[in-house]
Amino acid sequence: MEEERTGSNILEPNAILEGDFWPEPVRILTLKQLGDNTQIEAVGIKTQQFYSRILRAEDLARVRVTTGADTRFRRPRRSLFPGHGGPPYPLCPSV
Repeated sequence: MEEERTGSNILEPNAILEGDFWPEPVRILTLKQLGDNTQIEAVGIKTQQFYSRILRAEDLARVRVTTGADTRFRRPRRSLFPGHGGPPYPLCPSV
């Protein structure tokens, strides 16, 4: 089920945004507060184009967040490597 929200209090990395500031839906990579403004670095869902925009608070009110960060399939990167805090995942079978 897709949820649609507006406002800056729900912006987080991996959220999907839509609005007049991008020609396609984008996935947030990073957010940075710059005084009263917010810098959003994102990548286009369809084209993988990188976008960096600085938006004012009133601009953020016009941005639609269509999905939040989905962590169901995330795994800590270090757990993929034996000896770094996670179970071993061999890259090839032992001979």
